[in-house]
Amino acid sequence: MGDGKTTTPPTAHEILYENRFLVFLLSIILLLLAFPLADQAGYGESVLKLPFTLVIFSGIHAMQRNRVILVLGIIIGIPAILARWIVSDLPFDSSELSVLIFSILFFSLLCLFILSSVLGEKRITRDTIFGAIGIYLCLGITWALSYQFVDMLIPGALSNVQNATAYVYFSFITLATLGYGDITPLIPVTESMAMFEAVIGQLYIAVLIARLVSSLTR
Repeated sequence: MGDGKTTTPPTAHEILYENRFLVFLLSIILLLLAFPLADQAGYGESVLKLPFTLVIFSGIHAMQRNRVILVLGIIIGIPAILARWIVSDLPFDSSELSVLIFSILFFSLLCLFILSSVLGEKRITRDTIFGAIGIYLCLGITWALSYQFVDMLIPGALSNVQNATAYVYFSFITLATLGYGDITPLIPVTESMAMFEAVIGQLYIAVLIARLVSSLTR
């Protein structure tokens, strides 16, 4: 006879939380794939709304066990979703600026939260690796939104930018220090932003590798 104990199968909520960084990673990849569709296939802003919303909800879901961060995420994330779905359709530059402001704030908070979670894990799991990859993509999108914000405030801050995809493209080649030179910063603000993004991109890879190596040697 057994000891009378039964194993309760995990609930759907528990499974989602255990794979929270995978869900976030998949949603952010979907968002990145949506950018060229928005600009090249003629769908416009509407094609970005759903993947953008999924990223925010997956980010808020990942924050649920840190009450302070969760509250901040909801306070910033819900207005970001509303701005993306409603305000962005208004024919005013200020409406697009509000979308960018809330988006930048949320993605910045999300990057910091997931980074602290990944670095604070005592045991490296598959989901931890997914979180580490997600941070890198999140950094690229955060900077892309920031470049777009500055370029709206100061037109001509970057050269050869035709659409939103160009900001994402420039951000990731800067983060990866590829530097093709087809898009360049033209004012001190964007020059400094590009410099810091390149440095953070390299530091992040170095810190991540050191963290993984240290966990393997324990």
